Amino acid sequence: MRHMLSRRSFLAAGALSAHAAMRTLKQDGAAGRCLRLASLPVPRFLGPAVVSLNRKLYVVGGMTRRGDAYPPSDKVHEYDPGKDQWSERASMPTARSDLAVVAAGAAIYAIGGKEADDNGQGSRRVERYDPLADKWQDVADMPTARCRLAAVYHHGRILAIGGRQGSLAVEEYDVAEDRWRRRGNLPSASRTPFAAVASDRVVVIGGTRDGKEDYGVVQRYDADVDAWTAPSPMPLARTDVAVAAVDGKVFVFGGWVPGGLTPRVQAYDVAGDRWIECGNMPRARSFAGAAAIDGKIYVVGGAVYLTTSSLTPVDDAELYELRP
Repeated sequence: MRHMLSRRSFLAAGALSAHAAMRTLKQDGAAGRCLRLASLPVPRFLGPAVVSLNRKLYVVGGMTRRGDAYPPSDKVHEYDPGKDQWSERASMPTARSDLAVVAAGAAIYAIGGKEADDNGQGSRRVERYDPLADKWQDVADMPTARCRLAAVYHHGRILAIGGRQGSLAVEEYDVAEDRWRRRGNLPSASRTPFAAVASDRVVVIGGTRDGKEDYGVVQRYDADVDAWTAPSPMPLARTDVAVAAVDGKVFVFGGWVPGGLTPRVQAYDVAGDRWIECGNMPRARSFAGAAAIDGKIYVVGGAVYLTTSSLTPVDDAELYELRP
């Protein structure tokens, strides 16, 4: 059965702004809607690290552009879906791009990344944000300094996965004890992985082996036995994507393929170990962030080519409801 999200249901949810444009997505039996939301106040990419907590969306850090320079950002913005409205929150203490963020309990954790003065070596830094108090504090550093990593919250612990300077590393953070420990390595090294939890499995998608070769490998982790399996590869091998999980499926948005950017949206069905085509984004872009709230996926920020060799950050924000 096809499930389509009507204009009326968007209005009832309070998510349709005056300038919003709706787009129908349908391909190979998948159906859904894409809705343009209020623009991100500060355009950024690489991040921007996006996470949901208490039915709000948070965009943390990322990379901005100033002339020919690409400085990391310390900005934090909160999005209220009911009002289609952004508000600025307390800045992250350490400006970072290429970081991972995870919601765990009542807090948000900003992990690793690239700082302004680290010469691209990556960071061990972890900072915790309390949205209710609008305050940040330092917590235990990650054992391996890295950027372009993935992170998820699973069974009460945070897993930091892969990344530059740590392409095989999997490290686990105990939120209650503020302590890290190493887990078994990734079977296939990933310098730019993307990860989500679906059907109680950690799914790690794509990345680059050596900074040049993009690939569609998928690695699935069972934390109970600390073991990895290799399910069906991603049909469109790509990197610099945005991912989020809904209803046992991991959705992959946009990214970079040899020759340029892609608008493709695909979903990996964990239970069926199969990939589903879900149509295209309104425009191709890479380095966006994504998170889910109440079964809907929000895709924010990212980059497009200003010239054939120069990326520029964008303020795009979209809401997707997809039902493959």
